[in-house]
Formats: sequence, C-alpha cells, structure tokens
Amino acid sequence: MQDTKQTLILAGSILVGLALVAGAIFFSGIPGVGSSASADQASTGSPQREKEKLQRLYGDPDAKTTIVEFSDYECPYCSRLHPTLKKVVDESEGAIKWEYRHLPLAIHAAAEPAAIAAECVGDLVGNDAFWSYSTALLANQRGLNTAFLQAQAVTAGVDIAEYQSCIASSEVANRVQDDTQSALSFGGSGTPFSVVVFADGTTKTVSGALPYESWVQTLNSKQKYE
Repeated sequence: MQDTKQTLILAGSILVGLALVAGAIFFSGIPGVGSSASADQASTGSPQREKEKLQRLYGDPDAKTTIVEFSDYECPYCSRLHPTLKKVVDESEGAIKWEYRHLPLAIHAAAEPAAIAAECVGDLVGNDAFWSYSTALLANQRGLNTAFLQAQAVTAGVDIAEYQSCIASSEVANRVQDDTQSALSFGGSGTPFSVVVFADGTTKTVSGALPYESWVQTLNSKQKYE
C-alpha cells in the first residue's frame, strides 16, 4: 500500500513538472510575458522580400540599415511598437528603413484576413496607402471584421470589385504564408518579432515591443548605420 502511495505521489510530481515546463515554453513565445530581448546571429539570408515591388517600406528606400518587422494586426504589442518604429525611422535622417511583413497568429482569427486585405491595398493603390491602412487597422484592433476591412480599403482609394477579387487571390494568401515561414526561419514565435539587417549583412533579432531607448541602443550596437 505504501509503495502504491509513493508511486502516485511520484507520478503526480512528474505531471506537475511537465506542466510547468510546457507553460514556460508557451509563455516564452508571447511578448509582454517575460522579457523582450535582442540577439545577434549570423546572416542566414535576408528576411526582406525578394521582389522590391512587394516590399512595404517606410523611410528612405536607399537606407543601408533595415528593420524588418513581422507583425499581427490583432496583437496589442504590435500596436504599441508601431509608433516607436516610426519615430526610430523618422529620426534616423535617412539611415534606417522599416519593412512591414506579416506573422498572423492562430489565436487571432482576424489577423490573417487583415494581412491579406493590407497586401491588397498595397498592390492596388500603393505603398503609402498600405501604411495608412495598417495604421488604421492597428488603431481599431477590436473591430477587424470583414465590413471594416473593406470600408477602410475603400477609404484608401481601392475599387470594391478589385479589392474583392484580390482578397480571394491565392497568390496574396501565399505571400502572407511566406512571411510567416520567413519569421519562423529566423526564430520568430510570437509578435512583434523584428530582424535588423545591418549594412554588412549581419542581423540582430528583436522580440517584443521594445521601447524607443532600447531600439536606439540595439541599432547603435553597430556604432553606425552605414
């Protein structure tokens, strides 16, 4: 009887231990739960999109340093990071550009349709409209339904028929999936997840919505943006 009791206690301890480990793994991938960190890594290819016409860029296209952000339109931390990165680029005097890419999380039902809609806005009316549209979505995260996405696209200047055709396109959906795979290849598991690409081709990954001062420190780790 004593052996049975000890066996049950041991089994219970093992289950508790496994639960704690699983919980640690789950929460470590969620920005805001735990610390946001930067990490140097060897270059494994650029996280930027290969086709320049599909790059959603903010800042000087000729800037030598690029912040590639993988974002989710429903993620509150992505909304928090957005004005921070805008300030970083605006104050860099043309040294830094920002590329927006997508990492819609499975826990956010509207994130992938929003990403597809944003890509269609960029395709149909251009880069500036993409950024205005993205800002509007991040400012209205609780209302990202089908009607809102279309209404904002129309406000951005998109023809409704062209918009509806575009969001049904497998090419656009595949583009968003390619973004997700690119983020995963660089170690991204939660949002926001960013990769800084320096002029020499080396990269630094950044997880979470770091404050402005931390971004300055991260970028200055190379001492210059060249």
